[in-house]
Amino acid sequence: MEGNVVETIYSDGATVYICDDYCRDKTPEDVDKILKSIVEQFTEYLQVQNSPEGRAERMARQGRVREEARKILIEKKGNVRNIHVAAVSEKAECSFAEVQEAFHYFQTSPEQAEFRERYFQREALGKTEDRRKGQQRKRRGR
Repeated sequence: MEGNVVETIYSDGATVYICDDYCRDKTPEDVDKILKSIVEQFTEYLQVQNSPEGRAERMARQGRVREEARKILIEKKGNVRNIHVAAVSEKAECSFAEVQEAFHYFQTSPEQAEFRERYFQREALGKTEDRRKGQQRKRRGR
């Protein structure tokens, strides 16, 4: 193993080594410069994201992602796999998390009940609702 390992993390069969090679020889002044640079970059990012233009872009991206997710859900009758998440992510140029949120929106949002009724297989929908009812019963202690 190359590098000065300062921590080892074992998770789900993977081993992650955290090394401090980049920063261990830095002076306190160097560290301050790096931290200030990070703060400046992140502040600029947040300002752009929270601007009217940034919000409009996020909403437009969310619309594109949801439209692509909707097409896949209809095509696959609600039976979505990771490969479909990857395809939507690539086509809509967004993160996996954004795609998963879009699928979740169509699969669980009360506003999308008519969509589910119209396009999903009734058996699949019934299984989901039965599972949800079972979870609700568990929460209530029945």
